[in-house]
Amino acid sequence: MSTSAVSAASTTCSKSNIARGIGRLTDLVFTSGKGSYVQTTCGQSLLDFTTGIGVVNTGHCHPRVIAAAKAQCDNIIHSQVNIGYH
Repeated sequence: MSTSAVSAASTTCSKSNIARGIGRLTDLVFTSGKGSYVQTTCGQSLLDFTTGIGVVNTGHCHPRVIAAAKAQCDNIIHSQVNIGYH
């Protein structure tokens, strides 16, 4: 399947299955991120001026953050914070 077909399929699926609580400025589909840049299914590399709270300080895919996340996943992935400490 071509990248444009994947992009179109992802956009169609998202529009019909994800709540519309937040509007979208584009129909771009992001495939990866590294540092301050994100890549799209169209092959574009874009400077991410809208980084969310999860990446604003370290950028996308910082090696230390990845290592910490992988180590945590070996222990527990999700537990209810209102039930006990973790």
